[in-house]
Amino acid sequence: MICKRNQIVKDLILILFPLIIVSAISFFLIHNSEATDIVKKLSLLLDKRTYVVILFLLLLSSIKVFLDKSRENYFKSMFYIFLMGISGVVVVNFVKALFISTSAERALIATELLIRFENIILPENLIFKIHSLNIPTYIEKLISWSYLNLTLVFVITFILVFLFNNVDYRKLTLSIIIAPILLFPFWFIFPATSPEGFYNKNIFNLEFSDNTKNLISTHQHSKIIRGDINELNQTWISPTNQFINVTSIPSLHVLFGYILMFYALRIKKILAIFYIPWFILNFIGTFYLFQHFILDAISGLIIGILLIYLVEKKLT
Repeated sequence: MICKRNQIVKDLILILFPLIIVSAISFFLIHNSEATDIVKKLSLLLDKRTYVVILFLLLLSSIKVFLDKSRENYFKSMFYIFLMGISGVVVVNFVKALFISTSAERALIATELLIRFENIILPENLIFKIHSLNIPTYIEKLISWSYLNLTLVFVITFILVFLFNNVDYRKLTLSIIIAPILLFPFWFIFPATSPEGFYNKNIFNLEFSDNTKNLISTHQHSKIIRGDINELNQTWISPTNQFINVTSIPSLHVLFGYILMFYALRIKKILAIFYIPWFILNFIGTFYLFQHFILDAISGLIIGILLIYLVEKKLT
């Protein structure tokens, strides 16, 4: 049995209330957006990967009930899968609504503040200096693979937890649902963009200082990394500036990664052989592929630790 029925009701209230608020904010942002392409606005509700993952989990749930012959566990599993599916649609809707509605002025102010703060607490221009380390090609490939294949690790982890630990399955699902909800206020109040958009694509059409121009011109990604970044740019960078990627800080990639690693290691410690190196490479990949600043990754990890504490101590 995954959990008692009254706990399901509490979980439903816990999740649906903030999701309704987020949905209302998304509708307001879209309604007041200056974007003119109504088709793009309607397509905000769709994200193929979200539906693929949900359908896969439904199939997995059906297989498990066939093996266990436990109808009660099946319907409770279905409930959490359904809840995660609704959450996924709301998250995609909010993020893309935020992309469309955020002004370039707000995004520029937030990004410049983030850069200044990072240069104060970390070595100046560290994100550029990391690329001067001459990292071997095979490690670059591992970094890139770890970052780009979060969805694959997501599915693998859910399979493992779902099959071997029903109690942690509920906690994992709740953590994945709550994670982006915790980040929404940060993204909304502090809409910073990525280093790729700010520096390499110069989406704000800035006249950089000579020092910054030198950093950009002398900093070169390898062909492997540049190819992966160009692929990411097709999703996260608008060539006509119809939207701005403003979900830089904190990093949801790192936050999800920490959650997946934590619950995978709860099943079998031997899984650390894969999950710990994967998480470290995923963490590095956020800023090595110029999708996040280093502070984004650090803040995502801190929130991940706090979220796991909340779920383990307060929602058990």
